[in-house]
Amino acid sequence: MSKNTVRQLVETRFLAFDGLDNARKYYANTKEIAAHGQGFWAAIRVEFVSRKVVSINQNPCTRRYGTIVIDVYGHLGQGTAGISELTDALEAWFDFYQADDLWCGASHTVDAGRAQTHFTGRAQTHFISTVYVPFEYDEHN
Repeated sequence: MSKNTVRQLVETRFLAFDGLDNARKYYANTKEIAAHGQGFWAAIRVEFVSRKVVSINQNPCTRRYGTIVIDVYGHLGQGTAGISELTDALEAWFDFYQADDLWCGASHTVDAGRAQTHFTGRAQTHFISTVYVPFEYDEHN
């Protein structure tokens, strides 16, 4: 399985998530992230971390690891209940997801809190909560 195939599987899964309008979903290198007037929006990326050679039967196989990272943004002053519900739903959506030779593990969320963003070239402060989903896949099978 190639890195591009992994990205396609992950992005297809994200697109199918119905807890966030598709116009509020952003993907790596597709369009500039824009701050929305209200509610939440999210950007997903896939980070490939390491690899190791494992043996399956008599043929070598390379097992690769990485992390799906979903940054969820909201405006300050909205409280944390709504963004926590959204990140909980994203965790549940990706937890132990399997497709082809891609296996996701248990995800977790880290609240980054207030952070400076530069959407559409303007410096702004938003609340950011990030979902991390570990994954592994067989590079050669």
